[in-house]
Amino acid sequence: MEMNKKIIIIAIVVTVILGLIAGGYFLFIKNKGKTGGIADIISGFFPTGQEKDILQNNLIPSNGENIGANLAGSGNFFQISHNPVSGAFATSAFVRYIEQSTGHIYEVDLQKKSSKRISNTTILGSFNSVWSFNGDKLVIGYLDESDYGLQVKNFSLKISDETATFTGTSTAQGIFLPTDTISIASSPSEDKIFYLEKSGDSTTGIIATFEDKKRAAIFSSVISEFNVSWPNKNNIALLTRPSAAITGFLYFIDIKTGALQKILGDIKGLTALVSPDGGQVFYSENRNNNIVTKIYDVKNKTADEFYLRTLPEKCVWSRKEKDIIFCAVPTNLPQVDYPDYWYQGLISFENDSIWKINFVSGETTELLKDTNLDIINPLFTLSEDYLIFINKKDNTLWGLKLK
Repeated sequence: MEMNKKIIIIAIVVTVILGLIAGGYFLFIKNKGKTGGIADIISGFFPTGQEKDILQNNLIPSNGENIGANLAGSGNFFQISHNPVSGAFATSAFVRYIEQSTGHIYEVDLQKKSSKRISNTTILGSFNSVWSFNGDKLVIGYLDESDYGLQVKNFSLKISDETATFTGTSTAQGIFLPTDTISIASSPSEDKIFYLEKSGDSTTGIIATFEDKKRAAIFSSVISEFNVSWPNKNNIALLTRPSAAITGFLYFIDIKTGALQKILGDIKGLTALVSPDGGQVFYSENRNNNIVTKIYDVKNKTADEFYLRTLPEKCVWSRKEKDIIFCAVPTNLPQVDYPDYWYQGLISFENDSIWKINFVSGETTELLKDTNLDIINPLFTLSEDYLIFINKKDNTLWGLKLK
């Protein structure tokens, strides 16, 4: 009798387990290729160019998160996000950032050192964001798993005014950019984006609104491996993908005429940052597995070497003070293939310091020593009272009060 009871219990357990396995298999097949994000669901219903409300009632009360941890012995140096981010935007007193794991958007009050979540749109696997000049629109790049493997998708999102001011019921609208979009930049003065769209063996450069309307093709090439930036209203910059193994080139596209002008070329490991007026280029090259830093005068076509060695990805030009650039400078630079080893994560700069550099007078000022960070993508608040940046080691967001 006892044996029969054990057999019955075992049979029940086995049946339950088989049922769970079958249910799990069914769910896996039904959701194969989905990452779980709302963007995955939307993409199955709304093709590129169609606009739909995807964010309803997303106003989230302040969670009281304290971001004002005093670090490195200075209350002016603080951590903004303890979770990885995939990009940020700054106004005069606020910082917005995308949480990498969820795609949620947070807004941080730098004065009060508090944060609020202003969007609960879920986009898993986000790795990049391109913001409009006033921060109410953005393109989120993320990885989407499909039957064809991982694909990069770019979702353009508009945040409503209600969301920005934390009043009322907020909504947001968005669209997917073309699937073959490979590099994106936003205008510094208009609600426009420039992106490269690859089709077969040809690559086209397109200017459009964030809604992908009023499209205008201004560039065409058989080369697709470009990083794009939009330093000023007149020019778009095209930089060949940097590598120590090949020579790199930097071009300007005249937005009005579409004319292409070579600025720099035949430089191994070339990576560059164009000044806001387009008159100067801060760039680095690989020389015998070392970083060499230079400043190039576009008008006079002259380049001067600078003694502080760093990468342009660790710098930002001031828009208020001409000829001024702020850079994170590594304490130690091992001899490797730059920038490849650093891009690929094979090395990390363990302890950057932050410098203010005047390229005309040659004056340099060390603003913060020994951050213990590998700083990338620095940006200013509009008043340039704060410098905001990402720690490449873990993609957390940090800030430094300058004034």
